[in-house]
Amino acid sequence: MQPISMTPDGLRQVARIVPRGDELGCDAAVPPVHQLAWFEHGRWEATALSGTGMDEVFGHDRIAVVRSQRAAFLRPVGIGEPVALSVGLGRVGKTSFEIVQSLWTEPAGTQQPPECIAVLSIAAVALGADRRPSPVPDAVRALARDMPPVPALAGLDLVPVERPDFTWEIEVRPSEIDVFSHVNHACYARWADDARQLRDRARGLASQPLQRIAVDYQRETVLGERVEVRLQELGPGDVAAEVRVGDEVRARARLQAPAAN
Repeated sequence: MQPISMTPDGLRQVARIVPRGDELGCDAAVPPVHQLAWFEHGRWEATALSGTGMDEVFGHDRIAVVRSQRAAFLRPVGIGEPVALSVGLGRVGKTSFEIVQSLWTEPAGTQQPPECIAVLSIAAVALGADRRPSPVPDAVRALARDMPPVPALAGLDLVPVERPDFTWEIEVRPSEIDVFSHVNHACYARWADDARQLRDRARGLASQPLQRIAVDYQRETVLGERVEVRLQELGPGDVAAEVRVGDEVRARARLQAPAAN
């Protein structure tokens, strides 16, 4: 049996990623919203490992649904720089629970300590075989830790978009549909951040990299639906977003970055 590796914050390391050239953005770094896909990769990897809780949440005909996520991106990462990805369990309720994840650099051949690249907190709901909320398995509850709030994620409150100052329409594509036949939750963050950058471009501004994002999911979106992303500026570099289909809100988000130049 191989020893269990831990990241410096005490979470279970579940994957190691080396960024590829096709994952880089125009600034030669991996875009923050792409790192959300890395986090999801880590959760899937964790389902094959005992002692993570993910094997119980996604086993025996059970699944979990992401209700909201909040992420902070602390350091850029470029091509060929190894990254350690971790998963842990935070607060647990009757049918709900928190997944905590982090990304860390893996300096090789130097005395430089690892650096935290990004942190993520997910609020999820356990579903049973009937796809209705189900009590969190005892095996998951036993692994939960009463973790303190992450300061980098504080204050990411959702704000309704009441006076949109930019809108962007798209049609859901097959590549945005996941194994559960609806839009993968990471796509909502990508849509919101794309709209933010398109709004900056329309204003003749150079967008700054995303630093923090919060997304709350209201209802699923499926293939072929016409989606409208609405933005409202809350302050310099601070944007509220809504993903709508018709009059129905499918997700709300808040994005924060340094003010565009």
